[in-house]
Amino acid sequence: MIFTAGRGKPLDLEAVETATRAGIHRAGAAVLSNLLDSTSRAPEDRCPCGHQAGYHDTRNRHLLTAVGEVKIR
Repeated sequence: MIFTAGRGKPLDLEAVETATRAGIHRAGAAVLSNLLDSTSRAPEDRCPCGHQAGYHDTRNRHLLTAVGEVKIR
């Protein structure tokens, strides 16, 4: 059986598989990025004097995972 995509053209199953895999990886990376980003918090350390330690800044991080690149703030 030959599958067709619009106007009777043969369907390229490799292209469909590649596009599907890329879409799933993008979705997985977005979910993982949101999950990791929501769990990262500023440290709540105390100074030796007992006061709350000042927090200077945060930096974006890029991790390469099995589902693609993930950005963490």
